[in-house]
Order: sequence, then C-alpha cells, then structure tokens
Amino acid sequence: MAASLRTDAKELSDGRVHATVSAVLIALLLVVGLARPGLVSAQEVDGPVYKRGNWGDVESLDPHQGFTIAEFLVLQDLFEGLTAYDAAGRIVAGAAESWTVSDDGLRYRFRLREGARWSDGEPVLAQDFARSFARALDPATAAPYATRLFPIRNAEAIAAGERALAELGVETPGPHDLVVTLERPTPYILESLAHMAAMPVRADAPAGAVVSNGPYRFVSRRPGDMIVLERNPHFHAVDDVAIGQVHYLPFADADACARQFQAGDVHSCATVPAGQFDALKARLGDEVRAVPSLTTVYLTLNLAVPPLDDARVRRALSLVIDRDFLAREIWPGAASPLQAWLPPGVDNYADVLTAAPRLADAELSMLEREDAALALMREAGYGPDRRVPLRLAIFADDTIRRTAVAVADMWRVLGIEVNLESRDFASHFGMLRGARDFDVAFTGWIADSADPRDFLALGLSDNTAANYGGYTNPDFDALVRESDAQTDPRTRAQLLAEAETILLTDLPNIPLLTAMARALVSPRLDGWVDNARQFHPSRYLSLPD
Repeated sequence: MAASLRTDAKELSDGRVHATVSAVLIALLLVVGLARPGLVSAQEVDGPVYKRGNWGDVESLDPHQGFTIAEFLVLQDLFEGLTAYDAAGRIVAGAAESWTVSDDGLRYRFRLREGARWSDGEPVLAQDFARSFARALDPATAAPYATRLFPIRNAEAIAAGERALAELGVETPGPHDLVVTLERPTPYILESLAHMAAMPVRADAPAGAVVSNGPYRFVSRRPGDMIVLERNPHFHAVDDVAIGQVHYLPFADADACARQFQAGDVHSCATVPAGQFDALKARLGDEVRAVPSLTTVYLTLNLAVPPLDDARVRRALSLVIDRDFLAREIWPGAASPLQAWLPPGVDNYADVLTAAPRLADAELSMLEREDAALALMREAGYGPDRRVPLRLAIFADDTIRRTAVAVADMWRVLGIEVNLESRDFASHFGMLRGARDFDVAFTGWIADSADPRDFLALGLSDNTAANYGGYTNPDFDALVRESDAQTDPRTRAQLLAEAETILLTDLPNIPLLTAMARALVSPRLDGWVDNARQFHPSRYLSLPD
C-alpha cells in the first residue's frame, strides 16, 4: 500500500469536494454515529439472510469511534480500509489494489482501485483516506484508536495538538494514489491500516447518513436489538458477495445466543459460553469451533483507589488467584492459564528471545503463594484483621460472573470483600473508557495486530482509551518508545520483554487466562475459516440452499 497525502493548510480538494480542513471535519462529525433507520431503503432481499449473533450491542457505527470487537465485526462489513482481512484473518488488498514500499521501509505508495465506489455510487478517492486519517487524529474527534495511526509521520504530535493536521505524513499525488510516510519502519503497519481507525468516512454525505465503501451498506438499526445490512451494489467485488442481508443480533451473554443457535434462530454466535464448551461440543460436534487466539483475559485495577495504589497489594491479589482452577473448572476446554501479559503465538517476540517474561510467582505452589500474599498484605498494613471492600465490575455473561465469583472467593483469605457490579457489554466498556467508576474490572484484549506492542500499549501512560486504571511508569514508557526506533528484531524484542517484565512486576493489570477463539457455526454456513483473530467477514460466507 502506498500513496501520500499532502494536505494544504487552507484547502483540501479532490475535484468533487472543496472545503477547509475545519469544515471537512465538522461535516465528518455529522456523518456517522446517528445511524437513523431507513436512510437506505431495503429492497427485496437479493440472496439469503444471515442471522449473525454478535458479542453485544454497539455504541457507534462511526469507524473512528469504534472500540470493541462487537463494533469491529459490523464495521468490517460496512467499510474497507486500504488493507483488509480475508476469511482466514490474513491481511489482503482492500480499497487499495496494490502497494509498493521504499527500500528504507518508510514510504508506502498505495494504488486505489479505480472502480471503487461508495454505497451511494460516488468514487472512492485517495483524498477520502487523507481526510479520514486527519479526522481520526484530530484531538476534537477523540478517536479511541487514533494510536493505530501513530506510525505515520507526525501523527502522534497531531493527536497531542502539537502539530497541524496539514503536517501529517500523507500525500495524494493523484486521485487514486496515496503515499504514506512513516516515522520509522513498522512491521505491523499493514494490519493497522485494516483497523477501524483507518477506515474511510465520506466528508460530504448527508447528515445522519451512513455512507460506506465496504461489501455491505447500512439499512437500519434498532438499538439493543438488531442492525440490518444489505449487499452494497457498488462494492468492487460485489459479484463475490453471496449473502444478501446480514442481521447483526446483540446478545447480553453467550448463553442466550447458544440457546437461539440450537433453536435454529441464528446461523452463528460470536463466542461460546466457556462454562458450557465441553457439553456443547459433545452435543453439537463440529458446529462448535475453537482455535487458540491472541487474547489476554485480565483484571484491570483502578490505581487511584487505595489500597490498589500499593504494588504489594496488587501482587498479593495476583498471587492467590488459582489460574489453573479457573481454566479447568470454569473455562473447561475454552481457555488456558496465563502466567505472562502476552499470550502465546504473538509474532516478532518469543521466537527471537532466549526466554519470554513470566510472573515471578509462576513456579510457586498455591500454598507458597498464599503465604507470600498474606505477608505482602501485612507489610502493606492490611490483612484478615483489616478487611478491604472492593467493587468488581463485570459485564453480563454467566462465565464472566462465575469467574468473578471464584476470584472473589480466592481473595477472601486476604481480607478482601468483593461486591460485584454487572452491566451489559456496551455499558461496561463505555464505563471503562468514560467514567471509569470501578475498583477492579473484568476485561480482555483481542489483538488488533499480532505484535507484542499491541498488548504492551495498554500500559502506556498516554493511552487514554485502554489504560483503564491510569497506570504510569516512565521506565516502561521509555522502553516501549525505544523499541519503536529499533529495526533489529532481536533488539526490539528484548526491549519489549523488559517492558513486559515491568508490567508483570507493577501489575496494574492482572493476567488470568488466554482464551480460545470460539464460535458456534451452523452447518448451513459455508466459508467460515477458524482463525486466532476471530475475524470472519460476511463477504466470504454463504448460505447455500
């Protein structure tokens, strides 16, 4: 992918739109997120209807406001970045049909498909991507994943308000040519450009309309109920899109989707209730799908809340968690214990290290860990004789609730009294990003890119979107930043390993498990390819008669 965007300080022009930067951004803010039903009239469905169970409800259909995997699954059907994911979760050409890379790895020249069209029939041009990158990085947009674009020259400084949008390292030498210049060689840049933060948004679409460039277009949305998409007749590969409509159905918990799946009311579920995994596998056989995934399931701690501001208490909380029990009894067959921050299988890491980091107590017996934890609590001034109340925030899911109950019971020996607070999926993650009204919260991270930095970025002090607990460690930040400047894979991996070691010592987040990528898939649904990223674009699926 390669093309460059030179944004004039006064004007942006592509022959179809002519507006100042500020006017473009204001228009863009009006385009998405309002998603009113009926803006695209649904004709008679041409092709089968795919009833797709999603993780939960979505907060926004604005690619630059998306945050959870529930939103990404819908957005990757609606929009297409310069690159995209195929059925197996691999990076392929998207809106760009090809790209070249300079010898120093800093300049990517993307050639956009000349026949690409928006869902209203207008051409997709290089300037659309230029404007959209600027919009995602504009501080006024507050895009939670603006960091995905930080490898682009000046992007981080622009997001911090230290440089003008016109200084972004993107140029548009032609209507179908986009040149992206990076700050430094970035091994995961093509994955970043498939992310929702890098998806294009039309600047001149009517206010409230969802105009997209992907395989599907928006039909309607009933919040908390269903999102309806239909095949986009202007998509460049529309002849290969077999499913006529996709109905995204949000489920408050995995058990509810599993029940409707068994009743034949949905064709797939985005996940499988971990507590029922073995039983469902025995009953449904190959309809239950599972492969190792790039996922860390963890507890995030609010470091502004005493005694969680004390690293000794955080380590004690981690010490008494029996991860083997959680995996064996609550997530049987669906997860494995995790004694590190990064899950197995991350690229550019364990394969070039002598030894990957692990929790310092990983080899201790549970009895030894309990004794060490009690000693740490006494040292910090707490213990069974000075009980500590903590609120543990979870999202509504039976397996998550049972995991939280088990952890609360394990913490009881330390004098910790846990009060569970449950919200629906969207509200839970909205709270983590917004009010952050929690002491401890249950969460997880599914890799956006198979690179160690993707996970370690959660600990960066300036990661306002996903550093939920407010962790700050200058040494950690410095190691991650230093790794960014490294071109030698071994040196880079070693710096990131040192950073992970700091995280495992400070424990702002307590890793619990690495989960399997699980799904329920009807035998009627063809084209589903199991993959670690859990990405299954609807454009590659079919429902034969």
